[in-house]
Amino acid sequence: MRQLLVITCLLLLWPLSARAQETPKVEVFGGYSYAYIEAGQERVNTNGWHAMMAINTRFRALEFVTDLSGTYGSLSGVDVDTHTALFGVRFSLRRERAMTFTHSLYGFSRLRADAAVLGERIDGRTDTAFAFVPGGGGVDVKLSDRVALRVFQFDLLFTLWGRRDAQFHPRVSTGIVFRLGKK
Repeated sequence: MRQLLVITCLLLLWPLSARAQETPKVEVFGGYSYAYIEAGQERVNTNGWHAMMAINTRFRALEFVTDLSGTYGSLSGVDVDTHTALFGVRFSLRRERAMTFTHSLYGFSRLRADAAVLGERIDGRTDTAFAFVPGGGGVDVKLSDRVALRVFQFDLLFTLWGRRDAQFHPRVSTGIVFRLGKK
């Protein structure tokens, strides 16, 4: 019973520790992304870009996010690229110099595989399907009041391309976060 009382008190006092922090209205992230993509029976290392916009709510730890990314790679002479558009919620814990976050995202992903045969480009398979990140997260380190460094963001992206079984694609990103406005 005593442990429950201590835990309850800590949970009730936790929001007060972040009270002095200024929460931006909007955070915009842009940077590099690496993903390990399952394409058919093969796996492809891909590199590309990642962008995210978070709109903070009046509840300090809750944000609504839009997540867009594109990655590109090649497997045995076949160009493989993916683009995702995901939307969801993010929960963050802000401290003076850093912010950690976790999120859950849902949307769509498109996989395209093209090949060149005898110097002529042949459009290959394109598949658009439901995609989701049941849980991902990362760490931002504050560089100034308006700029932070996203040290890393890790997501385990699930897709339903071309078959009933879900494929999973680990994705790691890093870049710069711009913090706009004040809550």
